[in-house]
Formats: sequence, structure tokens, C-alpha cells
Amino acid sequence: MNKNKVLLIGRYGHPADVGGVANATKNLVQMTEEITSFHIFSIRDPLLISEELLKTADYGSENINLSIVPTVEGFGTQDNEKFEESTERLADLITKMSSSGNPQLVQVMTAYPNYVRVGEKVSSKFGIPYIVSVRGSDAYGHNPEVKYWHDKTWFLQPLRNASLITVLSDFQEGEVRQNLNEVGFTNIPIKKIRNGVDTNRFAPLDKMSIPDGTIRAVYTGRIRKFKNILDIIKAVHLAQSSINIELDVYGKPEEGHQEAFLELKDYIEQNRLSSLVRANGVYIPHNFLPEIYRRHNLFIHASICEGNSNSVMEAMSCGLAVALNYASGSSDLLDNIHMVFESGNIDSLVKVFDYLAHDPKRLAEHGVRNREFALQHHWKQIAQQYSDIYREMSKK
Repeated sequence: MNKNKVLLIGRYGHPADVGGVANATKNLVQMTEEITSFHIFSIRDPLLISEELLKTADYGSENINLSIVPTVEGFGTQDNEKFEESTERLADLITKMSSSGNPQLVQVMTAYPNYVRVGEKVSSKFGIPYIVSVRGSDAYGHNPEVKYWHDKTWFLQPLRNASLITVLSDFQEGEVRQNLNEVGFTNIPIKKIRNGVDTNRFAPLDKMSIPDGTIRAVYTGRIRKFKNILDIIKAVHLAQSSINIELDVYGKPEEGHQEAFLELKDYIEQNRLSSLVRANGVYIPHNFLPEIYRRHNLFIHASICEGNSNSVMEAMSCGLAVALNYASGSSDLLDNIHMVFESGNIDSLVKVFDYLAHDPKRLAEHGVRNREFALQHHWKQIAQQYSDIYREMSKK
């Protein structure tokens, strides 16, 4: 059987990469390699490309090739001339590297305009369609930490010829559609495909513990300002006088975001919360996460900048109740309004704790429903949706 060949362009793609987009990319290619051949082009700052990175750039599969591509001067600049020149150079390089095998499709695993412009140019050189997968912070205006280039029309311009845009949630779909409509790109189809989860690895304990009334909350992920972890800690602080609750924060501050972690530590120390709130700022390898989730019964996600968090899906798969804020991009996963809180409103998160504490059985009941939902979103099922797209696009 002839395999569809897809050129995957983005920032991540190396087997050692971590984070939501990285995990999604790895699961996507590994779950669809039986019917699809991938050539991943990971475009990175040359300063971040080590000998070790290049040596380990191998999936061990003849169907998945990985090329680490160094950025060139002007990539990501706000200067239009340099922007076009740099993206053209990268598109030429990628086209030459992937000239064998007759690719049928380009997929860009981010909506940032410099990456999308490269993908658009590569697709034009081959005369094949390109699709763009919006992940989270790359949706225009979604990430408060990103200084967006120029204006909305300029940012979204490289999407103009896309055959399809994939998004991760209802929230994100509405946001992307509104932005596209405002700049006149009204005819680009959008398809929602959630992130998935390995429901075999991320599974509940065989025997669920008897509820003892204690809320054992957890957060896992990167530590950055927009993750709003401090709001979670403040809510635990407010609730702890009347509710049995404790919180573990697992994650390492990203480079340049140490201040956000120090802010957490200062608040914990100043308010003498170290017996209830633990935050060590240590990176936790992905294979350790299932055991961490199983020690808890509530996962809290307060980020205001997500498409559909992998951590949320993993926690749900392990049978945890999940509390999400409206702006997280994942709030449409939950069927119970009592488990959704308002971003920046600490009292509304305390109300979630009150709701759970009122009846200790609620934690387990939410956990069971979440596990059932996760079972419908194994990476194999998600990958099948992309496989259907690859088949359809290869006919064009």
C-alpha cells in the first residue's frame, strides 16, 4: 500500500522534546505511521541545537524522518522584507531536503506566521495543499506574554491559502473563526480535533481509595505567569480554614520565567502554607506522571492560554476530578458547571472546593465520568481523524 507522505513543519518534533505540542506531535506521527510517511522539520534557534540533539534525532522508524533546521537571520522579525527573505530561504532548504518521495501534504504544527509562511511557500513549491494546526498560544491575541507582530491581518495573512485549519476545542474554534472573519478570510474550513491521551499508561488505580473528605489537588506543567498557578495557591489558602485541602505543584519554571516561580515560593512562605502547598520547581519526566496523578483526586488548570491541555486529558484518564477556568480552552470538556471557575476570580475557585467538600463522593463521581470521557479520546482515535484528513487531502 502506498503511504501518504506528509511534511510536518514546526518548532517541536524531536523525541526528547517536552510539553503539550511536543507530546501531541510525537503521538500523532507514531500512531499514524502505518499508513502515513512523515518528514518532520523542526525549526530551531541554532544556539539550541546541540550535538546530542542531532545524534538522538531518530524515531527508529523508516516512516518517520526528522530534520533539525536552524533558523536564519530575520526569521520572526517584524520587518516584512527580512521576514519574506528568511521564510523563503527556509522554504527552499526544506523543499530540497524533502524532494524525494513526492509529498502530498504540508502540515504546520503551529499558527505563528513565520512557521505558517514557510509551510505556505513549501506547499506552493510542490503544488500541494497545506493545513495549519492551531495549538494554543499561537492563536492571535490569545497569549498575554507574546508581543504580537504588526496587526491582525498581517499575523493571519499566511493562513489565506490553507486548505484546512485544525483547532483543539470549541472555545478555540470560536476564537479563530472570529479572527478570520474580521480580516476577510471567511472560507477557510475549520475542524476540531482534540488532543488525545494514552489511556493504558494513564489509568486509575485498580482499587479506588475510600473518600476521606480530603481534597488532594495537583497541578502539573510549565511554570509561567499565564498559567495562573498563584491564583490556585491563593484559593487553597482561602479555603483551608474550612476545608481539608492540600496542593502539589509539579513543574519547572521555563527559561526566563524564574520570577513566576519565586513569586509562588514567596507567597507560600509568607503565609506559612508549606504544610499544605508543595512546589519544588523540579522537572518531572513524563513517565512519572501517571503515578503522581494517582496520588491525588483533583487536577486544577487555571491557565488562560491553552488549546486543549495534555495534562488535563492525562488527569482525566487517571480518574481525577478536574477544575478548569473558562478561558483555558478546555472548559468545554466538562459537563458540570460547578467544576468551571472564572479566570482571575479566586472566590469562584473556592466555590469549586466548597462544592466538592459538601459531598466527598463527588470527587470520585467526577473522576469516573472523566475516565469514561478519556477512553473515547485515546491517541489512536485522534490519530485516525488526522489519517482521514491526510487521505482526503492527498486526493487534491
